[in-house]
Amino acid sequence: MIKSFKVYMILIFIQIFTFSCVSKEENVESFQFGSSILNLPFQESILVYPDSTQPEQRMIFAEKFITPDVTKYLNSKEIENNNSKIQIDDSSQNNLKTPTIIEVIAFAFQDLKRGDSQKSVEKINNVLNILEKNRSKTLSEDLALSPYREAYLVLALSLLHDGNNSDAVAILEKLILASAFWAQPYIVLSDYYLEQGAFELAKIVALKGIDFAEPTHPSLYVSLARAYRGKKNLIQARQAINRGRILFPNNNELISWMGVIEFDEKNYLKGCQLLQQAFELDNSNSSLAHNYAVCLLQSNQLDQANKIMQIAIASNPSNPKLYYTNGIIEEARKHFFAAQKSWQTFLSLAKQDDANYKLIKFKLSQMSYLERSKEEE
Repeated sequence: MIKSFKVYMILIFIQIFTFSCVSKEENVESFQFGSSILNLPFQESILVYPDSTQPEQRMIFAEKFITPDVTKYLNSKEIENNNSKIQIDDSSQNNLKTPTIIEVIAFAFQDLKRGDSQKSVEKINNVLNILEKNRSKTLSEDLALSPYREAYLVLALSLLHDGNNSDAVAILEKLILASAFWAQPYIVLSDYYLEQGAFELAKIVALKGIDFAEPTHPSLYVSLARAYRGKKNLIQARQAINRGRILFPNNNELISWMGVIEFDEKNYLKGCQLLQQAFELDNSNSSLAHNYAVCLLQSNQLDQANKIMQIAIASNPSNPKLYYTNGIIEEARKHFFAAQKSWQTFLSLAKQDDANYKLIKFKLSQMSYLERSKEEE
């Protein structure tokens, strides 16, 4: 997700790249991780963008789900005329007047972004209790309107964060039925199905969002492309991105995903240029930095890849996949001690069912064995 998984800041055209990723595409040598030590399968190193399997990544990019509407309604004088007032227990807001309902929803979303889903749910339940007391329509009718739909969307995101997926999906499906022209629930539900590997369902939801949402949203085209990519259909994935770029030619999420697709098709020169462009437009984005570093690794620009990976890690220090890839880069640079440190951090952060967990654990044990052998000699 896509942080426009946030309405993206107004993008500006950047100048022609100051350097190319590779001089000639046909001369690119493919870097094979671990081939000199062991021949085991490993997960491809391109980071899925956004990496929705990581809760902290979901929160980083979740702004694209809610912020536009919250901002819109916070600035709206009309909403203040018919909103009830709610007291909140957030000491950081003590200097403010009693907030409106939509402001409490905004505070709840901020709590969720910080990872405090319990506080977020408490605030949303407070909102929903007051809205229920003042209900003048059916729930289905109210779900099509603000502030009901924003409250339920934040609640769904909180439930997803806590792993309560079935209840979250039920809420998202109701939102889509009641508020068919609102893009946000399509994006969240499609991203959820992508995370679960249900690519056909993700495709169906994204297509419905593209057909019905007004205005359409660039992240829907990204979700559609990701679904086709998951189904190994890169032609239709490319077509989905191209459809989106016709409407949103400067959208960074679309630019970066086109770079990933070019990379998938081994068009490394073009892919690296697009990933570089996306990174330079948003150099604090850890996913963009990671993908650009992988492209530099592929073209054997190892020192530059290392610099970009440090930017990625600084932006999101709790993401294990960044340390996994950084270890690969350090090993390629023959900085074996740095590679070991990076992979040790990866093991401390990753879950044991991670696709690369056992591989890295084995590599570290083998590296330790080689070190002991040298000491004995």
